[in-house]
Amino acid sequence: MRGRRRTSVLAALVLAIGALPVLGPPAQAATCVESQRFRLTGTITHVAESWQYSSGGKPRLISTSRHDFAAGSNTLEVTTCKVAGKWKLMSPVGVTTTYSGLAANGSTLVVTNAKRGFGTPISRVSASVVVTSPVECKNVAGFTGVAKEIFGLPLPLPWWGSVGAWVATKLIPDRSKTHCHVYTAPSIPLKISSTGRVVLPNGTVRSSQYLGSQNLVDLQILSKREMAIVIRKL
Repeated sequence: MRGRRRTSVLAALVLAIGALPVLGPPAQAATCVESQRFRLTGTITHVAESWQYSSGGKPRLISTSRHDFAAGSNTLEVTTCKVAGKWKLMSPVGVTTTYSGLAANGSTLVVTNAKRGFGTPISRVSASVVVTSPVECKNVAGFTGVAKEIFGLPLPLPWWGSVGAWVATKLIPDRSKTHCHVYTAPSIPLKISSTGRVVLPNGTVRSSQYLGSQNLVDLQILSKREMAIVIRKL
């Protein structure tokens, strides 16, 4: 009798559990598209063009020199959620920035090689645009820095002069400074599809900025800076 009662109780529990509503994932999770990742790689190019002018004729391009510099990259990670029937970009947006020849030291940038360094950090992300702020930094030595370089060279001095020069290199502080310039860059349009997917331009976004010109009789030398950002979905 007891066995029959236990069987009937278990059967009742099974029926009760089967009658419960099936609980799916939370509504917020069901209407979000997470971890959408993109790689934005920058290149800064310095260009000099020589144009030949002749009387009564059109200017003719006779030479061009280009110097390309890798400008680091960004990994962009975003999440979109459907709120009140509309897809929106959620905050915060994940951005990981790498530099070329530069390193971040708190809120400042430090050149890690002997000459210069570049970067293309993302400065703003909205529901319609991604804005980058390309930067170029150079180490500029002050008077004391130049003096250290001079005294650090092997000089044709007597032994006491060499010792004095060596002591000077230890006493003169290094006051070299890092100067950085932020460039203008093309804004990258951002769209959100009807399924919540973030859409960025496929390929390369470019811009050009003229820096100045130099006139030499019938020759004009133009200098400009070109910015290219390659976008790839990860």
